[in-house]
Amino acid sequence: MPNLLTVNEYNLTSDQSDFTISFDYQKQSYVSVKVEDSSFVDVSSNYSGVFTDATTYQFQDVNGNPELIPSGYRVTFTRDTDISDDLFTFAAGTVIRPDALGESLKTLRDYTEEKNDQTANVTINIANDAITTATQTATTKASEASASATAAAGSASAASTSATNAATSETNAGTSETNAAASAAAAGTSETNAGTSETNAAASAAAAATSETNAGTSETNAATSETNAATSATNAAASETAAEAAKDAVLDVFLGSFADDLAVDAYLSGVSYTKDIGDLYFNTTDGFMKVYTGSGWVYVANTVSSDLAAISATAAQTAQTAAEAALSTFVNRYLGTYTNVNNDDNEVNTAKSSVIDAGDIYFDSSNTILKYYDGNGWQPAAAVSVLNTTNLGNVGDVDYTTAPQSGDYLYRNASNQWERRAVGDVKTDLNLPTDAATDISANATAISNNTTAISNNATAISNNTTAIANNATAISNNTTAIANNATAISNNTTAIANNATAISTNSTAITGKQDTITTSTALGAASLTTVVDSANVDVREAAVIDSGAVTTSQDLVGDAALYNVTGTGVVLTLDTTALTAGTIVSIYANGYDVILRQTATTANQFGVVRLDGDTTTNRGGTGTIADTTIANGTLATITVVSSGEAVIAGQGVS
Repeated sequence: MPNLLTVNEYNLTSDQSDFTISFDYQKQSYVSVKVEDSSFVDVSSNYSGVFTDATTYQFQDVNGNPELIPSGYRVTFTRDTDISDDLFTFAAGTVIRPDALGESLKTLRDYTEEKNDQTANVTINIANDAITTATQTATTKASEASASATAAAGSASAASTSATNAATSETNAGTSETNAAASAAAAGTSETNAGTSETNAAASAAAAATSETNAGTSETNAATSETNAATSATNAAASETAAEAAKDAVLDVFLGSFADDLAVDAYLSGVSYTKDIGDLYFNTTDGFMKVYTGSGWVYVANTVSSDLAAISATAAQTAQTAAEAALSTFVNRYLGTYTNVNNDDNEVNTAKSSVIDAGDIYFDSSNTILKYYDGNGWQPAAAVSVLNTTNLGNVGDVDYTTAPQSGDYLYRNASNQWERRAVGDVKTDLNLPTDAATDISANATAISNNTTAISNNATAISNNTTAIANNATAISNNTTAIANNATAISNNTTAIANNATAISTNSTAITGKQDTITTSTALGAASLTTVVDSANVDVREAAVIDSGAVTTSQDLVGDAALYNVTGTGVVLTLDTTALTAGTIVSIYANGYDVILRQTATTANQFGVVRLDGDTTTNRGGTGTIADTTIANGTLATITVVSSGEAVIAGQGVS
C-alpha cells in the first residue's frame, strides 16, 4: 500500500469486523467508509458501523453486534474534511486563542492532504483494476484461440476424408468404362444380338461418362474442402500464435504473485530471468501491484498513465487553489511577528504602514501577546493570562501595558478602559487622604482586637457553662449513689430478718426432732449420742451385729449395721423389706470369703444391684439370684440408693 496520509485501505483475505484508523481527524463525521465486493462493486449501503474508540471502527448489524465483512472484499477509510464547516469564527475585536488558530490551520492542511491522497488512491485502484481485467481478458482470448485451433484441425481431417472418398469414386468410374468396352466387343462377335448389345453398351458408356463426371466434381469439391480446411488451420494457427503472443506479452510483464520484493527477485534468479523496467508483480502481503522502475520495486501508482497523472495533478491543483483561497483572508489579516520595545507598536506601524487596516493582527514578541488593529490603534487580543469572563462582562479592552502582579486591581479609567492598578494607587483612585487612610487602618486594627476579645469572652463563657453542667452531672451521680446505698442497706436489713426467722424455724425443728443431745468438748474422748426410741445411740458409730462376730448365714438389716464375718460359708441375704433407701451396711470378711445373695422371695428382691464403678452389669432383677463374693480380708459396703436399687463397693468384691 502506498504511504497515503489520509487513506486506510484493506483488501480482506479473511472475514473481519474491526478496522484500525491510523490517521487523525477533527470530527468522526469527516471519516468516510466505503465497502466494495470482489468485483469492485460499491456495496457500502449494505453495511453500517460505529467508532468503538478514536482509532477503531467496527461494522455492526441492526442489533449492535459485530458484523463480519467477507473475505475478498475491499474496505476503504478516507478522511474527508468539510472545509465549509467553520469550527471557529474570528471577528474584529474578539480574542484569538492559539489553539483555535492552530485548529483552523489544521483544517486547511488536512483538506489539502486529503485531496492529494484521494486522487492518488483512485489512480491506484484504476490501475489495479485495469491490470486485473487485462490479465483476465488475455487468459480468455488464449483459451478461445486454442479452441479455434482444435476446430480447424477437425476441419482438416474432414477434408482429407472427402478427398479419399473422391478418389474411390474416380476408380469406380474407370472400372465402369472398361466394362462398357467389353460389352461393345461382345456385340461385334454376336451380330444377332448386336442391336440390343449396342444399345446396352451405349447406355453403359453414358452411365460411365456420368460417373466419371460426378467423380471429377467430387474430386474438385474435395480439393476445395481441403483448401478451405488448410486455410482454417492456417487462420487457427495464426490466432493461436497471436493469443500465445498476447499471453506471453502479459506474462513477460506480469511475473505473478509474491509475498515481497525479495521473493520475486529470488524467483527470477531461479528461472534465470532478468527483470526489466515496467515488469509487474502482485504483493500478497500488502494486497497491491508493484512495478520495477529500473532501480527498485515501487507501488504501481507511480507508473500510471500520463492521463491519470494529469487527473491527479488537476485534482491536486484544485485542492491547492481551494486551500489558498481559504487561507487568503487569514494571510491578509495576519501581518506577522514584530518587536514592540517601547510599547508603542512603532515597529509594525513602520513595516506595514501602507496595508494596516481594521481587523489586522500581529504578534508582539516583546510582550508575547497577540494584538489587533481597531482602526485607531493596536489593542491586546487577549489578556496575558486567561480571565474568567463569566462575571466580568466585556473585558476585551483591558489595558495591560505592564505585566500584572499578585494583588493588583482592575480600574476603569477616564477613557472607559480597564487598567491594572497597584495597591498603592488605590488611595489616589478613591481620593483618600493619607491620615484618613491611617485612621481607617487603626480603626480596622481596633475592631479586629475587639472581635478577638469578644471571641475570647465567648470561649470563657462556653467553658464556664461546660463546668456548671459537669458539676450538675456529678451531683446527680452522687444522689444516685446515695439512693443505691440506702436500697442496699434496706436489702441487708431484710436479709438479716429473714435469716433470724430461718434460725428460729430451724431451732424449732431441731427441738421437735431430738430429745437430748449430749456433747463433749473432745469428740475423740467422749461419745456423741442421741436418744432414739428412749435409748442412747452414739451417732458416730454403726450398729454391730452379733456382738461383732458373725458366724452364720442371715438376712442383712439396715440402720448402719456392721457385720464382722468370722465364720466359714456365711451367706448374707439382700431383702428390700430390711434394706430401705438410705441404708448403709458394712461387711468385713474376717478369715473367710463371704457370699452376698438376693432373697428367695421374688417380691422382696432388688431390681438393680451393681458393683461400684460398673454401669453396665446388673446383678439384680426380679426372679434373679446372683451371688457376689467378698474376698477374705476385704471390706465391702452396700448402699441402698433408692427403693429396689443397691450399690456394692469394695476392693475385693466380685
